[in-house]
Amino acid sequence: MNNADPTTVGTPYNDEIASGPRSLVNGRISLTDIDLNGARAELALWGKNIFDKKYRLYGIDFGAIGYAGNTYGEPATYGVDSA
Repeated sequence: MNNADPTTVGTPYNDEIASGPRSLVNGRISLTDIDLNGARAELALWGKNIFDKKYRLYGIDFGAIGYAGNTYGEPATYGVDSA
């Protein structure tokens, strides 16, 4: 057993709180140097977790009281930025 591996003594919900590997897709597309009557502007479209992957950030096992809790990552978000 690796020292970083959690123990199962007193923590029966280790499998429910385990966080496996994940791959998230983020992206940003921008138009720069847009001429607006002599002023320069930028317009960008962006997205985070584009495919809306549900994933655990971390969990805690309260095995002694029969409960385990998880915190999940942000869902897909999209936006527009301008400058």
